[in-house]
Amino acid sequence: MLSTSIDSKTIKLAIKIKQRRKELGISQRELAAKSGISFGSIQKFESGTNPTAPNLLKLARILECSIDWLMDYIVEEKPGHGALDGESVVAVTRISSRLISDGSLKVVGHTFFSSEWLKNLGDNGNFLIMRISGDTMDPTLREGDWLLIDNTHTSIMEGGIYAIKEGENILVKRLQPLLGGNFMILSDNDKYPPQTWNSAKEPLQLIGRAVWTVNILVPSISHVED
Repeated sequence: MLSTSIDSKTIKLAIKIKQRRKELGISQRELAAKSGISFGSIQKFESGTNPTAPNLLKLARILECSIDWLMDYIVEEKPGHGALDGESVVAVTRISSRLISDGSLKVVGHTFFSSEWLKNLGDNGNFLIMRISGDTMDPTLREGDWLLIDNTHTSIMEGGIYAIKEGENILVKRLQPLLGGNFMILSDNDKYPPQTWNSAKEPLQLIGRAVWTVNILVPSISHVED
């Protein structure tokens, strides 16, 4: 006899949809009407069926929360968007893509992550989070995407994506070590040619290595069936 099971992520998503809907004081039928998703689909989502990406975006808008929170990556710091009972969280420093005039990082707030989830990225991680600015890393990283940086990673691996300081900005690039301690700085967007960084003239100011990203969901179709 075949058995079916629902993974823990899907169960948690169903709980969060129902939890947030009740916090806002709206019924399943009201959520369906406001989101344009069928009532039957809303019932299925709260019973453990995964929404499609466009439907997930619709739910996040009506439920006034982020997709990240629904998917259990980020625990929002806004009231009413907190962790589920018994879940511990870690405040990760959120930084701007621009530096302060003295070259130090500009802290713009904090984003709260599930501590259990962060442990999967490394027990010794000391994390920062920022939004991508510019298109140099398209299509891997697009403007507005979240990027989680582990600033305990100071050794450079070929092909890894790193955040580095340059002038008044934080650059997010691939770094390729060269002989003599120099580096090739690579963009994923072919419009931007590779650059060679001469470490003898100017030491590389490494902030850390990218360990996680979440892309902005932009539905490319006008209608998706539930």
